[in-house]
Amino acid sequence: MKHFFTLIILLGSIGLTFGQGNRPVLTKVSATWCPNCGSWGWNMMDKMVSEIGAENATIMAIHHSGELNNAVNASFSENLNINSQPSFYFNNTRINVNGASIDQAIDEMKTMIDEMNSSQPEMEVKVHGYYGENEGDVIADVTVDVNQTMTGEFTLGVYLLGDDYVHFQSGQGNDAEHKKLLLGTFTNDHFGDNISDAGEVAVGTYELSFTNTFTLRETPYDIAVIVWRKDGDTYMIQNSSMVENIATLSSNENLEWIDSSNVYFDGNNVNVEINALNNIGTYKLSVLDVNGKLVYQDTDRTESQLSQAINAASWSSGMYIINVQSEIGAISEKLMINK
Repeated sequence: MKHFFTLIILLGSIGLTFGQGNRPVLTKVSATWCPNCGSWGWNMMDKMVSEIGAENATIMAIHHSGELNNAVNASFSENLNINSQPSFYFNNTRINVNGASIDQAIDEMKTMIDEMNSSQPEMEVKVHGYYGENEGDVIADVTVDVNQTMTGEFTLGVYLLGDDYVHFQSGQGNDAEHKKLLLGTFTNDHFGDNISDAGEVAVGTYELSFTNTFTLRETPYDIAVIVWRKDGDTYMIQNSSMVENIATLSSNENLEWIDSSNVYFDGNNVNVEINALNNIGTYKLSVLDVNGKLVYQDTDRTESQLSQAINAASWSSGMYIINVQSEIGAISEKLMINK
């Protein structure tokens, strides 16, 4: 099993992992030719991402027809018995929503999440994702914590999602940026590998690693993990996890954007200094602790060079990950703070 965080400089940056407690899967069903999918359906998806977010749910978009449809999307669509779009699902339950009721539907989803988290999870799942050494290789290390013996047939599915994935969408145009788009799976079966043994999953911690090769472009990628419980011919969602933005792809040439960099703790502040060969432009800076908790984030700042002091007076001693993503490249650094 690989370490929780792997320092990735040659291929990109470290992602943010979410996966404790009861986490539903929120699914948008779409089609590239569908005008409503690019109007009110687009707005609904934006609100799911911004107001609910990956810290509370695994969010994905599937296309059951049109140019972005693929075999995995088709299997998901059949499993949900989809017959129209846009439509939205909370796990396997369809949410009643239209252009006039988006805010009401978002509030309904939030209430359902609160109700789910009022009980202890029977099974929890976490995923850590990063790129492999070979071009196109993506690795997902998954931990499943089973808190009580579970009876039935359970499978573990691992999926690649593209974020801000540029492709045509009716109602948005040729350069539409699709959020959380389901692109493929890490397993041969679209609903994953069987994790049951003789009809049950025993209490314990299970660690699994998955690798697959994908055709990748320069866009952020997420990994989603879903534990499915088979009920007859239908796969029901038991729990989920995801890691956002496992890396921002950079070519070897783009990795030469940095002249020098320095990250250090001065007793009060974490100082991040990057001298770039060209203007950095708009960038995002985030800091995570060793458990994956986001402790600092600064987004959409624009500078020619980066020199930033972050007040860390309230932070505990330990390892932190400083992650910078800019218009011209990305870098992640580990920093040990001792107080």
